[in-house]
Amino acid sequence: MACKPSDFPIFTQIEKSTVDTLLGKIKKYLLDFSETMGISGISASKPVMLQIFDRVEKRRVYFHIFYKGCDMGELNEGALMCFWIVKLQPFFANNNNIPSPDLNSKIALYLFNKTLLAVAAATNKKSGLTDAEFF
Repeated sequence: MACKPSDFPIFTQIEKSTVDTLLGKIKKYLLDFSETMGISGISASKPVMLQIFDRVEKRRVYFHIFYKGCDMGELNEGALMCFWIVKLQPFFANNNNIPSPDLNSKIALYLFNKTLLAVAAATNKKSGLTDAEFF
């Protein structure tokens, strides 16, 4: 187990290419969510999204240090992203009267369902959950 400060990796700012990839994924999820829920005009606070990405990356480093040989995994990453979406509420609806906490909760639930479906598909298991059952 690491005992000295020099044993720990130094966390640096996330690379721009990684941020662009993550923002692209979030944009895709928002488009899917908008179509599924029939809600248009959803925007996100970019500084808050960058803060969420930063926190998820820091947790990845934590897993690297304290769970040697164990990756954080897609399920943990998705759940952590949902947690920070509900906590920091980066999303808001421009043209609808949907309160921000409600919108962010629905987006987090949608993302969590998509994460469960992706993990189930990757492990050749069946989730049994569909968007229709969730919403």
